[in-house]
Amino acid sequence: MLRQQNTHSSAPPWSDDVNQIDQPVSPPSSFDHRGLARSNRDLDGTLHVDENGYIRFIAGSPQWQSSRLASIEVSAAVGGSIARFPIHSINATYMEELVSALPSRRHCAELVQIYFQSYASLFHVLHDPTFRRQYEEFEQTPNRVALAWLALLYAILGAAVNALSADSPLFDLSHKQHPLDKVEELSSRYRTLAMRCLEADHYLWRHNVTTLQSLILLIYSINHSHGQSWNLLGLTHHLALSIGCHVDPSRLGVDAVQYEERRRCWAALKMLYTHQNTAMGHPGIAHAYFPSNCRAPADIDDDTLGPDTSNDALENISSTGGPTQMTYLLKKFRLYDICTEICEHVLCKSCGQLAQIRRLDGAIQREQRSWDTQFFAIARTEQQLAPHHRAHVNILRSYAHHLTLLLHQQFILRTSDAADDEDVLRWSSVRCLDAAMSILHVHAYVQNVSELQHYQWYIRGLGSFHAFHATVVLVIMCQRGLHQNRKYAIGPALRDCYVRFAGMGDLSPFCAKAAPLLQMLVAQFESAGQTNDTGPETSGRLQGSLNLHQSNDASDAQSHAAPSAFKNSAHANPGVADVHNLLNHDPPVVDDENILDWNELLAEIQPQQWVSPAVFPLAQWFNMNNNGR
Repeated sequence: MLRQQNTHSSAPPWSDDVNQIDQPVSPPSSFDHRGLARSNRDLDGTLHVDENGYIRFIAGSPQWQSSRLASIEVSAAVGGSIARFPIHSINATYMEELVSALPSRRHCAELVQIYFQSYASLFHVLHDPTFRRQYEEFEQTPNRVALAWLALLYAILGAAVNALSADSPLFDLSHKQHPLDKVEELSSRYRTLAMRCLEADHYLWRHNVTTLQSLILLIYSINHSHGQSWNLLGLTHHLALSIGCHVDPSRLGVDAVQYEERRRCWAALKMLYTHQNTAMGHPGIAHAYFPSNCRAPADIDDDTLGPDTSNDALENISSTGGPTQMTYLLKKFRLYDICTEICEHVLCKSCGQLAQIRRLDGAIQREQRSWDTQFFAIARTEQQLAPHHRAHVNILRSYAHHLTLLLHQQFILRTSDAADDEDVLRWSSVRCLDAAMSILHVHAYVQNVSELQHYQWYIRGLGSFHAFHATVVLVIMCQRGLHQNRKYAIGPALRDCYVRFAGMGDLSPFCAKAAPLLQMLVAQFESAGQTNDTGPETSGRLQGSLNLHQSNDASDAQSHAAPSAFKNSAHANPGVADVHNLLNHDPPVVDDENILDWNELLAEIQPQQWVSPAVFPLAQWFNMNNNGR
């Protein structure tokens, strides 16, 4: 029987004490999720953990595994291949350099806290109590830290600086002048140090769950700063396979905390692949390369999860109702599946079938109702939700409305035979109006409500891309004569969105480039309004019959309600007061020579490019706008 040492999948950063147990892997019954699972025979194997906490998953059938590997020592199974690679010994001086590169204790603790209030809330991979305990012990004995855990700490710091506000005193850690330059310098510094720690730990052939967590957090923060991570993601995927994260941990002899660490890592890896494949223009291929019987993470709060928690207890905790720390991530996965179907069945077609569009539209609305069922199972109003749950439900709504625009905008943004059907055009235009206005409401709400300040990093990035998408759809619909009776509401929403973009440009490369385009959009919208141009014949068909969609379902009505904070969106940011004052006066004059031909711009991009800012030609639009002036 092969020996497995140390039942911990994520070794403490300072402990070398281990217990030895024998535990062959026998995965539970395979499941069918989009064709992911193969037979259990393909997923058999044994998990080995050595005295230093490094893990290796030995794949193969138990019938031949014992005879093949019985004579192999565990140390050889985990670290025997090291001699084939160049080794750089890590002396005490080098280790001290890696630790001393951390910011001061106070600044480090502040950045860790910011990470858990911002990034960790939307990408919940770590078990918070475990990390906090490890961090406290690290502060007591920093020289005993494991390199993989130090890499994890640096990855956390590198993500946290992206969530800083422009006036944060933590920016004094950088000597750069501009806030965006400070963010780039600090994030690059800490990511580089994280990789130095991993390299010093020889992570290419010695690794554990902490190594995997470090890489996953690095990739996630790189993605949200619009960096490239494809090669690192492929390496991380194979590292996850090498420690058996694709096998459900319920039969690996690990405790409940380690169950969830492994399941969260595998789920996070699938999410990162979805992001990356979308950016590469292949949103539907991610799941094909993930044969696994690993179950989804439990929908629980971390403080209810301990090493002694049983499997049955996990199931009971997950079914108690109400939102948890994991609810957002699990709901987001459902939306990613819908996004994949939209790409495959609608965006990749010259004209999506109406039946598919109706089916997917219904799926989006069912997901929205499921959020309200869970998020408002205890709280009666949104204000009664904890701030992080309030942010979660609003960000989910924004993404769902973004999917609605992707699904319906082919009738608005480009020529379609189905657009000749008056009923289809009416339905899709109402859905687009509802979705676009709701996105702008969420964008304003998350930015302006003080309790949600920790989520402004999201609004500066992906949230602003969704808002930009919404403004383009609204302006084009009005230019084509749709929703003329709603222009009184659309105009202020567009102006306030531009004000927010102008105010976020110091920390958001996307907003800095999109703000001039929004200014031109607003100017064209106002100019068209002054000429009382009723648009094409479509206006006569739909004038007066199209109103902002209102659902009879109470949960739907609640999800589309605009908080009072929307009314004062510009005043919440005094730094853009001058811009707001300008917009409250007559719009700038737009002559025919300088006007952007939005129809021409829209015709030049593929529908899939609206899925993600990573593939959207914003720089091209920005340059065309500058050249036209």
